[in-house]
Amino acid sequence: MMRFFISLVLLSLIISCGKSTDNTIIGTWELVKSETGKGSEIIVDEDFDYSLQFHSNGTYKDFTNGKAFSGKFNINKRDILELVNPVTKDTTYFSYQLIRSSLILNEVNKFGNLACDEGCTEIFKKIDH
Repeated sequence: MMRFFISLVLLSLIISCGKSTDNTIIGTWELVKSETGKGSEIIVDEDFDYSLQFHSNGTYKDFTNGKAFSGKFNINKRDILELVNPVTKDTTYFSYQLIRSSLILNEVNKFGNLACDEGCTEIFKKIDH
């Protein structure tokens, strides 16, 4: 049990060190690759265009191949990014890390547990500041 607790503390420290107070999700982020927990890496095809744009007023836009969708976002007390679809009232949850000019998203449930069995990661690069 003690080993589990120490591992959990170390993991929390690693994750919190990856988040810098100098960084913000505000801005436009373009998807550059996806990864699975099995080590597979998928480089995004040049014909596929996907980006997220976060605004300081708590709204975001999702751009997929020229089509835009707007919604609201929030970072909850568990430090989980919540993307809310105002039409369907559905919320998608992500753990996130900001490392240099990268935004790393992992879909999770509302409790912070990974949504993908093998783990799914999307890596975005900031395209504006």
